[in-house]
Amino acid sequence: ASNGVAAPREEVRSSARIDRRRSQTARHRFSRFEAALQSVRSPCRRRRRCKDSAAAAMAHDRRRRRRFFAALAVLRCCGAGWVDPDTPRKARSATSLRSRHSHDIVYSDEFNVDGRTFNDGHDPRWTAVDKNDYTNMALHFYKASHVTTSGGALNITTAYEPTSFMSAEDKKGFVEMVKRTKPYASGMVQGWGKFCFTGGIMEVRARLPGKGKVGGMWPAMWLLGSLARATYVGSTDWVWPWSFDKCDRSLQPKQEINACEPNP
Repeated sequence: ASNGVAAPREEVRSSARIDRRRSQTARHRFSRFEAALQSVRSPCRRRRRCKDSAAAAMAHDRRRRRRFFAALAVLRCCGAGWVDPDTPRKARSATSLRSRHSHDIVYSDEFNVDGRTFNDGHDPRWTAVDKNDYTNMALHFYKASHVTTSGGALNITTAYEPTSFMSAEDKKGFVEMVKRTKPYASGMVQGWGKFCFTGGIMEVRARLPGKGKVGGMWPAMWLLGSLARATYVGSTDWVWPWSFDKCDRSLQPKQEINACEPNP
């Protein structure tokens, strides 16, 4: 029924049959949630008898509907796909500023769920590294605990937090373990090994800390091919940081994959 007009009895029965088939399909697809959904029972069902048959029918119908919509909730939460259900419809397409072609969204993360953790293996989309940053004379140590979600945002915190660790260092051709201490702790979250794409449009909305003319911080969002992993410098030899589509012989020795090769 719609617009406040009651539907005929046969239409209601037909709708109930359709609901029943949908409920059975949902139960089949989400069999592992059956035990949890079975716990929602009416008092009438537990006693196996009801004094009022009309009340029994209503209780049975409510139970079936609860189970059906619970299955839909599970589908929304745990269904396959890389697009966040919280992404607004108007943000699910974008037009290229160069080709003017329209692109449909294939991946998004709104970070609307509070309390997510990004330790290695905790999240299917991101990993917060827990390691020393030994590039660019960095003063911080990366900690996964410094990456959190709250208030509909991913938050990365940098704080004065002296951290000691064992560092593998090259000593005249030999690797030696040396204890080092960094005065600050910060966070880096990566999508390496999680989701890869070969082209399209990447959009990021972020609020960066500090003032643009004051040194000391280096916040950034990086795009890096899956051949290398940021801060794992051995993996970035000869592939960082250039990416060019014209042959430049002076830069060729610095990038293994380049436009000077016939099949880069």
